[in-house]
Amino acid sequence: MAVIYPLPVVNPSSDVDNKDFTGTIFNDTLHFALTPDRFNLTVDMDEGIASYYNTDDSRQISRTVIFEQQRQDSFSNFENIVGGEGGDVIRGDARDNLLVGMGADFGENHGSGAGFNFDTGAARSIFEGLQSTNVQHNEIYGGDGDDMVLGDLRVGDGAFDRLFGDAGEDTIDGGIGRGDEYTGGGGSDIFIFNNAQGTYNVMDFTNNLDILVIAGTDGVDGMEDLTITDTDEDHTQITFADTTITLRGVFSDVISDNDIVFL
Repeated sequence: MAVIYPLPVVNPSSDVDNKDFTGTIFNDTLHFALTPDRFNLTVDMDEGIASYYNTDDSRQISRTVIFEQQRQDSFSNFENIVGGEGGDVIRGDARDNLLVGMGADFGENHGSGAGFNFDTGAARSIFEGLQSTNVQHNEIYGGDGDDMVLGDLRVGDGAFDRLFGDAGEDTIDGGIGRGDEYTGGGGSDIFIFNNAQGTYNVMDFTNNLDILVIAGTDGVDGMEDLTITDTDEDHTQITFADTTITLRGVFSDVISDNDIVFL
């Protein structure tokens, strides 16, 4: 599978709301991360609808921010989505998609830049009456096709990722591990741990079918550099450097060098 980061990129302008965006005959990307006032996206590529919240529709009461409405954009002829600030829910379609959830902690990234002034450690936000803490995550579904599903790739503070490849031969990479959960779905899938750090959970790894790619970690070049054990819950735990990968429902004795690639 080869996925090339596409051009052109369409940026939904911050001064344009509830509009329709149309891609070209080429491989196009709708890039919400370039627009700081759109966040907590829900994108459905089959429906061609992107719902989001906008700081213009917010008001603050004490340490709580209330968003009074949800806005929507419609789109067509886009193969790829880059999410916005905050936790995103992105659902791909039957094509080969590149889906990227940028993600952010709401309080940290919007505490002052969006015109709010509160202690981010205890800040709360309410979206259409639904209260959430300021810790948010990306939830991305590849759908059919051979997809590349990317979570929050930033170093440092960022979003917890729940990534689903769904049907097809998918590539999944969530960046820094924050308890991330990866589910490949049907087909032979590749789970990438590049410059890995933190904790990861692979929910449906199948040996001799799926592949773990470990790259960019000094001193980790082969199986002898890994510690592979069984947990009390009958999962396989792979540890190296500052990284722990848990393969859910898999016994360690089936894991071999056929399952792991080192780059």
